Amino acid sequence: MSKFYKVNDIFYTLQGEGFYTGVPAIFIRFAECNLRCEFCDTDFKESLEMTLGDLEMTLAQYPAKHVVLTGGEPSLQTDEELLQMLHAEGYYVQIETNGTNELPENIDWITMYLKMLIRLGMQQYQWKGLLMNLDKRLLLLLVQNEAIHMTVRT
Repeated sequence: MSKFYKVNDIFYTLQGEGFYTGVPAIFIRFAECNLRCEFCDTDFKESLEMTLGDLEMTLAQYPAKHVVLTGGEPSLQTDEELLQMLHAEGYYVQIETNGTNELPENIDWITMYLKMLIRLGMQQYQWKGLLMNLDKRLLLLLVQNEAIHMTVRT
């Protein structure tokens, strides 16, 4: 039985923000989220159920080799099988996450949005199995020293 990924949209554009601004990218906008942010631009009412094969065929239609997993909250559906397929097809994988769920190990670049967590007054969150304080300076220091490959946005 094939696993299905709930996808809101797949589109090709230039990355519009962060470290990879201007890079041609294919965005996979996953449906579903564990937060309800008032500024969210994702319509959760409708989604397509896609297999790995469906995703692979759709991505092959575009010239970019940079894939951005976004949502909703993509960490709810991103798994090792998806990442293995993307890397096997030569894609560089970036994820845009709210940082509240553990991520698989082999994501190439992480963009973490902390705005809603800060608004909710959350002082700690779970990221890759490590309990870290919401101290932007510490995260930026880790990124600058290439201990982790990510962008932190508030």
